[in-house]
Amino acid sequence: MRVVRRLFLGLATAMATLALALLSLAIVATIKFYSDRDPALSASLLATSSDAPLTLSRTERQSIATEYPAYFSRGKEQTYLTLAEWYQVYSYNEFGGFLANGGRQTDFPFATAISNFWGCYFLSLEKSRGQEFNWQYNFVSWIIGINLTAEYGVKFAYENTVGRVTQAIAGSNTEADRFIAKSWNSYAKTLYQTTWYHYPYFADLSGIWHGTTLFNGSFVRNAERKIAFSVAYLLKGSYAQLWLLSAEQKDNQTFSVVHAANRSHLDDDGIKVLMELSGNRFLIATERYAGFKAALVKLTERNVSFIEIMGHDTIALAYLSKNAEEPVSASTEVIDRRELFFHPEGYKYRITLEARVDALKDTLHRIGESGSKFEMIYDF
Repeated sequence: MRVVRRLFLGLATAMATLALALLSLAIVATIKFYSDRDPALSASLLATSSDAPLTLSRTERQSIATEYPAYFSRGKEQTYLTLAEWYQVYSYNEFGGFLANGGRQTDFPFATAISNFWGCYFLSLEKSRGQEFNWQYNFVSWIIGINLTAEYGVKFAYENTVGRVTQAIAGSNTEADRFIAKSWNSYAKTLYQTTWYHYPYFADLSGIWHGTTLFNGSFVRNAERKIAFSVAYLLKGSYAQLWLLSAEQKDNQTFSVVHAANRSHLDDDGIKVLMELSGNRFLIATERYAGFKAALVKLTERNVSFIEIMGHDTIALAYLSKNAEEPVSASTEVIDRRELFFHPEGYKYRITLEARVDALKDTLHRIGESGSKFEMIYDF
């Protein structure tokens, strides 16, 4: 009975702490969002398009809204509010890649990663202040931020105490270490297209016990790594199952209006033509996230121009660079620049731009020409 009481008290304390953290974030976010709010902040500083004939007419907009109302369903603020969400993906990927390339968990800058996440979140608040406060997206960012802070905070404390002791005894290249690196790398890569709560945590949990040796010369390190990994994945897997019970199915489509000299340029398994407009313009649908990125790259390489994405004429995107300079043009504005801790290809910075949609083809070309690498487009 005493054990049950303690478990209940522990759970109640955790829930109360989470509620207090969410309330605090809600207060801070709303104060920052609404303080000195200026409607002019929503106005784009980017040069206006010279392709006025390609823009949608009022009649065309009404037609699209009638047949495909989802085209106008995501506000402009969502391209900014995804910055923090994507930083979590980038950080996990950086961590997984670092481990996969022989890095030690004790050397990873967990505290810096936590700081970067909240930096991205407050940047997204600043950039979206000209729009309505999006409670749903902000709430998701708060949950992700609390999770990341708690997870990396625990990892920082654990790896710099228990982890360092077993590392000193047997090193950090045991069979269990290599399995954990592989698992983290796999987990991070799946997040580019699927949500974290769909990952098969329990399969990896079983794998580390059945697929790696326990009793060998590195017994102490193997046992400690297996137990620590099991506790972490048991908690994450159970938490994921709870999310699956309550999570709504996300809309996995991004709608765009494009201009193509030939309709055949749009022929691709990942691209669906929904409506043909005048002047070789088309309404198309693609997958979101990595799927949209892939479609964007294919289409711009075929000389297809984007006119609007989800009803908007500007969008945020990120690329990786080996130096702090960026290919600036009148159609882009740098909104963030962050130094990377590790990248297997030697990139040093992640630079985030606000770009004009109808100049995306030119923007991607400039990024490639500069020796940089296009990483992601934040498709609302």
